[in-house]
Amino acid sequence: MKKIMLKGLICALMLSVFWSCSTENDVQMQSTTQVQQKTGDVLSGVIGQNLGNGIYKIVVDERELMSALEDVALQENGVQIKIDNISIVNKFATNSPSIPFPVLTGGGLSTDGSSMSFAYVLAEVNNNFMIGSSGHERPPLVMCRGCARGCFLEFYELDATHLLGYCDSAGCGDYCFRIKLE
Repeated sequence: MKKIMLKGLICALMLSVFWSCSTENDVQMQSTTQVQQKTGDVLSGVIGQNLGNGIYKIVVDERELMSALEDVALQENGVQIKIDNISIVNKFATNSPSIPFPVLTGGGLSTDGSSMSFAYVLAEVNNNFMIGSSGHERPPLVMCRGCARGCFLEFYELDATHLLGYCDSAGCGDYCFRIKLE
């Protein structure tokens, strides 16, 4: 009886050693993949809700969302930014001020200390907000860089489904400019 228990214990020990063995690269790769999936998940799903009467709520973790947006700013625009505020608001195209559209917007400071603002146009489906529209590629992040008292991100309607983001200097002069890579 002791021999059977000893053989079973040795067998279980060997199996546990075999299953638990992994290289350091495997562990690092899994960690990197999880971070990429986490960031992608935050930006690819529902990020907000329309509660009615012009009240919008961000429904994902705001720190996670800000971190994901900082990553996008660096990857798409080559800009390192520390985002300190985000919200969902209605914007109006300067050439079509009667029709509002929802935007995830926010701002912060770049590493050189200049003021930054950004926006993603949101799609609304059943009172839920998503970046872009279901089944389509995420639109580019539009950013404005300039002084703290101006350089506001505005939009121009090209047609019923396309908006062009631009920066209104509002007193910043030449220091206000748009950053967007396509």
